Amino acid sequence: MNFAALGISVTSKRDLGSLVEYSFGLPQGTEDRVISELLTNMSDASELSVLDPTSGDCALEAKRKGVGYEIKRGCHGAYGVWRAATLAEAHAWLLPGALASVRLARPGFGATLVVPKVGN
Repeated sequence: MNFAALGISVTSKRDLGSLVEYSFGLPQGTEDRVISELLTNMSDASELSVLDPTSGDCALEAKRKGVGYEIKRGCHGAYGVWRAATLAEAHAWLLPGALASVRLARPGFGATLVVPKVGN
């Protein structure tokens, strides 16, 4: 994933064994396009999450699964159930959180992308 091409500066990169987690903020004014690009270019089993604008303890999440997507609302201690979604549904699901993250999160935070390591 070429974050720089999307105007994203990664704040942190963590090795999670078979996964890599990137934390970043979304560029203000381009949230719609950036969420679309991230979803379109996610590899299978990658997960994108943004703030849940209705609860600071939760996140809106989308996962690439084969040729489709799954979405859920994840909260600390209470994990939602993944449900099937199209690209358009995943985009619509994440966009309110993406817009809120620009307003509410500290600079450089508000979104997370977890991807499988290449070769796994």
